[in-house]
Amino acid sequence: MQWAGSRNEILPNFRACIREFIAGLRTLRIGYDNYARKGQAFVVPDPGLRPQIMVPKEHLRWIADQPETVLSARLPQVGRFAIEYLAPGLDFNHDLFMMDVVRKDLTRNLGRLQPSIYHDIRESVDELMGIETDCWREVCLWDTMQKTIFKSTSRVFVGLPLCQDGGYIRSSAAFAKWLGAGANIVGQYMPSVFKPWFGYLTAIHIYIQKTKSFGYLLPIFKERMENIRRKRTDPNFEFGEPNDMITWMATAVIDNPSTSHSKPEALAERTLFLTLGAIQTTIMTATNTFLDLLSSDPELKYYETLQEEALTVFKEEGYWADLAALGKLPYADSAIRETLRESPVLTRVVIREVVQKGGVELPDGHHIPQGAWVGVPVVGIHHDERFYPDPEKYEPFRFAKAAKEPSSDGETEDTQTEKAAQHRKLQGLSTASDSYLAFGYGRHSW
Repeated sequence: MQWAGSRNEILPNFRACIREFIAGLRTLRIGYDNYARKGQAFVVPDPGLRPQIMVPKEHLRWIADQPETVLSARLPQVGRFAIEYLAPGLDFNHDLFMMDVVRKDLTRNLGRLQPSIYHDIRESVDELMGIETDCWREVCLWDTMQKTIFKSTSRVFVGLPLCQDGGYIRSSAAFAKWLGAGANIVGQYMPSVFKPWFGYLTAIHIYIQKTKSFGYLLPIFKERMENIRRKRTDPNFEFGEPNDMITWMATAVIDNPSTSHSKPEALAERTLFLTLGAIQTTIMTATNTFLDLLSSDPELKYYETLQEEALTVFKEEGYWADLAALGKLPYADSAIRETLRESPVLTRVVIREVVQKGGVELPDGHHIPQGAWVGVPVVGIHHDERFYPDPEKYEPFRFAKAAKEPSSDGETEDTQTEKAAQHRKLQGLSTASDSYLAFGYGRHSW
């Protein structure tokens, strides 16, 4: 199997891995253009000396459909993010129920939480960006997005009053910063021989911030779990369950026989990991979206188009609190999708480790040995002209244009409306496909 970035030199593969420290996405793009787009798998070097096999898009569904006993999704997560060193002793038994909580309870309750989320966002934006219309204010976009998103998202995760507690916000943000930096540097850039040394050093700072955050989280988790259990056994006990992630998580573990004896510490730790997984990625996406829009050609009036769309939908202030109104912003939705197409949070998806004894055989006949990592290169697919015309060009309304294409002759107005609605559903921000992989693919997508 061919190596991307390998040269005719002494120790070619080792030196290719070393060059990855400064290569960025160049090697991944070269490998995709030379091999994957032609239906061939290739090896991409890794600065941590853990090269990975990238397969073409044609094999994406095959990888996603393999059971955990053949291709493991969990093992690469632990390895890529150095979890065993940065968070030793982390209990992974809550993974399945956590995914259920996020997918079911969050989706079901988001409409009820929208007014509170809007209130927090508006309060933060007014404070950080100002409400003056006759002067300029210089702001750090990353810091502004971080403070705004931390506050509004914490409303969903931990509820009142903790979401407005400055001490908790600072400690959870510091936890996310240290864990994110450690996962990136130790997990992806260090050879395995150095990971324990630097991993455990970084884990000290992570543990300090976790302990500080636990001081805020544990009393709430303990009280919430006690009240939920008491309500289960005493119908006369009056307890209004707050509508937040703490309640959903506690209810999920209590109602599940296999996790009913879970300790509050395990749930509190999961809450902090959600801070990194959900909030940090949202901050990155929001910051990149604004940078893309504000750095585009002013004559194209992208920003003005989005502003006009928002004014049309949000005719009154109360409309901002209506979750359904957010579904009427095809241009805003498309702009975020385009930023994630150009700058995906994940450059490789469906990373799996071969755990089947004797290895596996790809659909094209290549044998992959046990212990190898396989995945799909997102950046290559997202910049392939077969799927995206003029892929190197930033077009924020790329995904909204198809809905406005002229209808076929003979179609009734009802048919046109139905097709347009279906298109918007398929092109929605959170919709994954085999050519749009910003959120991953398959049952482990986020």
